[in-house]
This record gives sequence, C-alpha cells and structure tokens, in this order.
Amino acid sequence: MVTDAFWNLAEKQAHDRDQTLSPFNKEVAEAVLNGGFAALEDSFRQSPRYQVISAPTGSGKSSYAWALVGAVVQAEADSSALFLCETIHQCEDTYRELTKLVPPEHLAIWTGAHDAKKPLEDIQRDYGFEPSARFHANDLPNKRVVVATHAFYKGARGRLAMEYRGRDRTLTVVDERPKEVSVFDIDQGDVGKVRDWAIGHFGGESEAVRALRALHDYLGDAWEIERSEGGKNFRALRRSDLSWFTSLEAREVSAGEGEQLPARVVSFAQALSTGYAFMARYEGSSHGGRFVGYRMDLPIMPGTILLDATSDIDGVSSLVPWRAAVRSPQVAYDNLSVSLMAPPEEVVGPKQRLVPLLQSAKGARPYAEWIMETVLANSKPGEKVLAVVHKVLLSHDYLPDVSEFGEGAFDLEGRSVAFIHWGYGIGSNRWKEATSVFLFGEFHVPKRATVATTLGLLDQPAGSPRLKSMDGPNSQDDLLRLVRDGHLLRWEKQLAMRGNARNISADGVCGHQRLFVTSEFSRFMKYRNTLFPGATFHVDSSVQRRKTGGGAKGLAALLASTDAHRLTGPELRTVGINLNKDRARLLANPVVRQAMALRGWTYHCGGGRGKPSCFVRAEGASVSNDNAEVVSARPAA
Repeated sequence: MVTDAFWNLAEKQAHDRDQTLSPFNKEVAEAVLNGGFAALEDSFRQSPRYQVISAPTGSGKSSYAWALVGAVVQAEADSSALFLCETIHQCEDTYRELTKLVPPEHLAIWTGAHDAKKPLEDIQRDYGFEPSARFHANDLPNKRVVVATHAFYKGARGRLAMEYRGRDRTLTVVDERPKEVSVFDIDQGDVGKVRDWAIGHFGGESEAVRALRALHDYLGDAWEIERSEGGKNFRALRRSDLSWFTSLEAREVSAGEGEQLPARVVSFAQALSTGYAFMARYEGSSHGGRFVGYRMDLPIMPGTILLDATSDIDGVSSLVPWRAAVRSPQVAYDNLSVSLMAPPEEVVGPKQRLVPLLQSAKGARPYAEWIMETVLANSKPGEKVLAVVHKVLLSHDYLPDVSEFGEGAFDLEGRSVAFIHWGYGIGSNRWKEATSVFLFGEFHVPKRATVATTLGLLDQPAGSPRLKSMDGPNSQDDLLRLVRDGHLLRWEKQLAMRGNARNISADGVCGHQRLFVTSEFSRFMKYRNTLFPGATFHVDSSVQRRKTGGGAKGLAALLASTDAHRLTGPELRTVGINLNKDRARLLANPVVRQAMALRGWTYHCGGGRGKPSCFVRAEGASVSNDNAEVVSARPAA
C-alpha cells in the first residue's frame, strides 16, 4: 500500500535527521500524500492536470514528495516517477536524497552537470561541484525514477524524461512553479544580426537567409506604421507565409538555449506564424517599439503534482483550467514583523521609476548608499542579514556582490550581510539564519512581457479582443492586473521567506524575523494579510513623506504611519486634505479603510464650532495584528 510505505519513509526521513514528525509536519505530509493520490487518479484516468500543493516555504514539501516517490515505486509494480527541480544544484540535492529511498538501479539524473558525455574536469570547472552520478540522456526512458530540470522537461528532448519504457510516467513532481509561457522579446536589429549569422551558418542563398530577410523587412514596415487613432500601444501581428521557420532546420535552431539570439528570433517568427505575436510601441512615440512573441510550452501531463508555496497568490490558478488546489496547511506569521519603508525623495524622486534611475552612477550610487544606511539603522551587530536588491547594483559594484554568510561574508559594522538580486533565490535555504530581511524595490517586468504571459496562459492569439483591453498605461483589465500583481506578490513572499521565518515550529508558527519592504503603498495595504496573516505590520513615516498632499493615498499614508492619536479636520487641511469637501469619497476609499483598520482609527463627525471632525485612534493600537477589514470607518453620530 502506498499509504503505509509513505508514512514509513516519512518516519525514516525524520529519524535520519534526529527529528520526530510534529503535528504540523504531519499536516504537510498528509497534504502531499493527498495530492499524490489525486495525481495517481489523474494518471489512471488520463486527465492532464496539476495537483497544486501550496504548503508554506520551509514546511518540508520537498522532503515528503521524495517520500511519496519512494512509496509509489515501492508499492506499485511497474510505476515510475519524474522529479523536476528549477536548478542543477537542487537536482543534485534531490538525487542524493532519493538514493536513500529508491534502489540505485532504478534511479537516474540528467542535467548539464550530470551528462556522462562531458569530462568530469569540465563539469567541476563549469558548475563548481562533483556530481553524485552521471548518465546519458538516452538512459532516462529505462529508469523508473528520473531527476531533471524544468528546462529539460520543457525542451526538445523532454520526452526522454516523460516516458518510462514507452509509457507516460505514473507520477511527475514539479518542485517550484516553472515558467509556463516563453516570451520572445526582440527588435528589428536582432533579426539583422541573426540574418548575418545565418549567412555564415547556412549560406547566403539559403532558405533561412531569405526567410530572415523577409522577416526583417516585415518588421521594418511595422516599425514605420503610425499609431492608430487613440494612441494604442499594442498592435497584433501575423505573418504565416515564411515556411522556413516551421521547418526541421528552424526547429533545431529554436531548440537551442533560449537566451541565444538565433533561438530567440526564430522562436519569435514561429509565434508570429500563428498570430501569437504583437508590437509593443514605445510610450510617447508614433513609430517603432519592441516585437513580442509568446508560446505556452509547459507540458500538462496526467499524474502531475506542483509544489509551490505561492501558487495560491500567483494569479495563475484563476486563469487556467489545469490547476487543482490540494488543501494545504498554512503557517502562522505571529513571529514576523513587517515594516513598509520608502527612500527619501532626494534619492528617488516622486515621479522617478527605479529601474531607469539605476542605469547611471548618478542615480545608483545614492540609492546604494541609502540601502547601506537603512540596513545599518534597522539591524544589530551580530545579526545575519539578507538584502534583496536589483541586479545592476551588484554587477556594477555599487553594493558588495557577496551572497553567503560563511567565510568571506560581507561585514557591515558587525553584521554579516548577504546580498542577492531579484529573480534569484527561490527554493534556497542558504539564508535561513537571517533574522532581518530587506527587500529593496520590487521585481517588475516590462508590461509587454506581462501581456504576453497573460495571453499565453489564456492560449489566445494577439488578435483577440483581450489585447485591446490591456492597452494603455493605466489598463484596468482584470486578468492583466491579476498576473502582474501575482508575479510581484510571489516574489515578495518567496524572498521574504528566505530568512529565519522559514524555520517553522512544531505547531506551525514561523521563526522570529523582521522584514523590511519598499513595495508600492496601495498594494502593500491591500495584500499584507494575504501574504503574511498574523504578522505585525508597521508603516514607516518615510512612506507618508512621499505621499504628502491631498487625496486618498496621502490620507491613508498619514493614518498608517503617524504616532498621533487624534487628527482633526483643521490639522488635515494643513497637509491638503479637506474633510468637509471630500469626506464621503475619502472614507469610502479602500486604501483609507485599510489604513484605519491597521491602526485602529475611527472617524467622528464634528458637532459645530469647537468640535471639529476628527480621526481618533485607540490607545495601544499604534502597531497591530490586523485581521479585521476595518475597525470603524463610518462617521459617528
């Protein structure tokens, strides 16, 4: 029986680590087992679906999934399993753990670092470790259990991992959310470079060169087309008569490394041939822009489990029919304090966007100095601190490119500080001793990439009405906002949980940690309890200083950050907030109501001269565990 084998292996894992299965461990293990049974049912019925387990970061999902793989192979004759990880190092760790649970003759691993064709010394030089085992890719279909990367699974040779002796694998475990949609973002100059490459590779009169010349001309014509009336930024594209791009020769080019320019350009052309491409015109320009193709290329196979702590907030489950949520335990964040901060306006101006600002030393250096000052002011000597920043600050040496706490760690006046960048670190426990974590900025991607991802998840060509609804700088398209916010929230929560908060107690409470974020104020107020239920929240006065002036955001920032316990109408007028004129609109605003709930404010209507309207805050409510929507936002009689 799978159940008995699973619990035996889970107990063995705990024993080998000198641990016992706590009540919370058992809840997580039960969720993985239930997800496994649902996936096995999907496999039996040939229902392509992902059973999604969103148990929290640090809860042991991966360990129990290893036990599940071992149990299925042990209990079910002729069963097979595939375990997919995001990185090569994670694959190596998984292989080592599975050798304790699966007979070695049934087990194989294949990544660039585990390729039997490569000399060992080359692997050690390129990847920095000696692999536990090496195999040929063609060995995989004959092994009952295989470990591979997301990229290999999605690539041209993915079928080698998906099948065991000519049949689809019984169980597939995907550890961490893979990239579902590939986006190919190019300009006309890229096509010219690949055309020149193709002349040397295929010959000047080849079909490949003729197709690339035609593509170059087509994009040049699109570049010159005026914006249609109304200033639309996106224009759907389709060109299906360039047959070389669908040839075997072209497919071999596109199957190369996705970041290589020939593969990216050819993949764009393949998307263009089916109408899954559009032009994203530059803001404020009547000509030109980027050309974006997209393709949903994640295999959706029967018998699949997805392990991802943020799958409940990433927005994808609301868009696709192939995700099914498995009931999963959630951690309590009672030991987490979260502070929202903001850089001063002399460092990042009121209208400045952070990414362009950091492209020059004039903008990057003051921002990096503010980061160091902020870490120093909000941590203590002897602490281990994790700081997440934009990659450009590390690659250009504005901040130390040091990501470890061990030997060679960066010392900041007695603090051991590790710096990593957005887009990196999900799934790692290397910084689990950090008691303070700082998230500077957010992981924004260009809007065109979010549009392409949304359309890809929906499996809709660019010519669909959805593209029009996503146009404009302030598009209110619900699905676009869902994907955009889901991406930002996923990265915020995943990297916030790299520190001590991932050390979860026996009863499901996170470890003690202080978290400092600089996310957008309205989004923070809207989603803070979704991200970290039970945490203590604080809005720093630096946020209010950036939100000076009238309006709902200005009032909300003041209510969320001030130390005052009473704010009268006349006092608020001095900062541009007119309660007599705008009271109903302000009190109905969701951000204002969230700020009132966070700090325990109530609003009282004035009663004539000497009794002005005012906001009153209860004593002891300066920082709260906020689980209520609002304390009181209605005018008192």
